[in-house]
Amino acid sequence: MAKTPTTTTKTTAAPKKAATAEKKPKAPAAPKVAAPKKVAAKKTAHQLPDQDLINKMVAEAAYFIAEKRQFAPGYDQSDWQEAKAQILAQLKNASPPKK
Repeated sequence: MAKTPTTTTKTTAAPKKAATAEKKPKAPAAPKVAAPKKVAAKKTAHQLPDQDLINKMVAEAAYFIAEKRQFAPGYDQSDWQEAKAQILAQLKNASPPKK
């Protein structure tokens, strides 16, 4: 059996096009302006009212707690502590004021 010779064909790239004689002038590039940075929303704790206002709120809440007990004597400290816990819990869970 005789071998047949293999032939390889060489491909040639297409000739480059000649540059056009006239080039359109480019418009000057606009100055690049950086896009504004996105700022992540910060979780800021809203401020509690001043201590005087908190004390007034606690005093009023303690009054209503004592009123429910018909102002029985000897519970003033526990009424105050309960009222203070209620007011601070309400302030903690309150949403910040809208601007």
